[in-house]
Amino acid sequence: MSELINIAEKPIKALLSNYKDAKYSSFTISISRNKEEEFSNGKRFSLKIPHLQLIGTLEVLRNNLLYSGSFSTGTSELNESQLHRLIDGCNEDLHPIAIRIPEKSIFPEKSFIQKKIKKLSVPRELTEELRNASDIKDAEYQVITGYGLNDLVSFSMNTNDIEVLRWQPQFITSIKVEIAPEQSIQRFIGIIPRSNSDIRRIEELIKYTPDVTLESRIKNARSFSELSSSLYEIAIKSKKNQIKIQNGLYDVITPFSTWAHEIIGHPFEEEVRIERITKEQPPYHETPLFKKGDKISENLSLADDPKIKVEGKRLIGGFDYDDEMFKSERKVLIQNGIVTGRTLGSKYSDGKEVGNARFQEVGAIPIPRMSVTHVLPDKEGFKTLEEMCEACENDTIVTFKNMAEVNSFSAHFIVGAGHNGYEMELSPETYLYKNGNLLPIKNIHLFSSGIYQLLGKIQLSNENMMVYEMGKCIKDNPGLWYGNDDVPSSQFTPMALIPFIQVRVFDR
Repeated sequence: MSELINIAEKPIKALLSNYKDAKYSSFTISISRNKEEEFSNGKRFSLKIPHLQLIGTLEVLRNNLLYSGSFSTGTSELNESQLHRLIDGCNEDLHPIAIRIPEKSIFPEKSFIQKKIKKLSVPRELTEELRNASDIKDAEYQVITGYGLNDLVSFSMNTNDIEVLRWQPQFITSIKVEIAPEQSIQRFIGIIPRSNSDIRRIEELIKYTPDVTLESRIKNARSFSELSSSLYEIAIKSKKNQIKIQNGLYDVITPFSTWAHEIIGHPFEEEVRIERITKEQPPYHETPLFKKGDKISENLSLADDPKIKVEGKRLIGGFDYDDEMFKSERKVLIQNGIVTGRTLGSKYSDGKEVGNARFQEVGAIPIPRMSVTHVLPDKEGFKTLEEMCEACENDTIVTFKNMAEVNSFSAHFIVGAGHNGYEMELSPETYLYKNGNLLPIKNIHLFSSGIYQLLGKIQLSNENMMVYEMGKCIKDNPGLWYGNDDVPSSQFTPMALIPFIQVRVFDR
């Protein structure tokens, strides 16, 4: 990627020289090449041919006002003409963003050039394994498998002649069993590969796939074909011996992944304060939900770790340098139940922390976002799902739901729904534990409680039940008037038992 620097360096310097009167300015060009392939019934289902996507982002801080401009275009190759088109588009789009600039902002002062950039490809044997995994004999439901390889390189420069070249590829595999138009069982396994060997060995992460079966049917799979068969068996059984539950309080057993990320992690993201420019905007700002030294749990330890490795592989959401050109680091947010005082920050957020600024959508600006949420297991914790179930003193629900919404104003949360309840999660992997069996729950339901109440109850499993879950995290972004920005993120957590959670049921 030295060609990228050779092509981009001179035009970007010329661009930034136009803003010498500004306190700070920077420009980032991102180049991505994305290939996707899906299979069903042992045949290719769809194929997305790789092409280059260029995204440019211009930032100018002048007279204590932030200006941002973005432009995106597809191309068959990168050349100087395309780069000038990108720069011109960002200049034309440059507009003010209504955020409050802190009195003291930290700016990057160290360059970083990623040198070990390799050409990545998907091994033929892995493609064939995914193809075979889609072929379930006499299948009642459609099984779709696939992968996506996104090779992403970005180059940033600022007015201080700091340069950062980042290589951030992603490789994601998926297996989905479609039970109904709005209902499916699906698993994603993704990594940030640094070599073709990482891609070839991705099946080593299957044992960390979320599993809410008493027999550990999913975790015991050793290939995508075995994983696909296990998910299909679960889909078939989800329609048998179904039971309806009532509103009330239940003990809940679940992978702690989404709960930890949404309910506990988000409050540690520092606020980028939006200026009040209309009467519809509230005339106040939130105070931090947790403060340094608070004892909020008995034994919970939680960190945001963009550099964590599992089985020697980097996890989705990780990065070496953030989108403001600051170096990343592991930040322990809660240590043995006590809030450490560390936060996730950016140069335009409230605190002095940096290194967590990220954005994804064209037009968005970098703001503090989580990367990989890591919750440490309890060394003396539960060893099996059955042991967790037997430890419950109330009616017990075992569930895997990965949709949640947090109301930071009232410090309450909902798991199983999003967007104020209009988008309900119809997960077939939610069961009532009764007489040693897991009975599929028929009616739609969600879980809710207060954040502080949740933290005082959590009981965790040991390291034998660690779970890796990945996806995209959606959040409002000050640069987007029309919607949210979704960034890649993941969680590596134990299973959790949470006593006495409110359960609300619905009919359709």
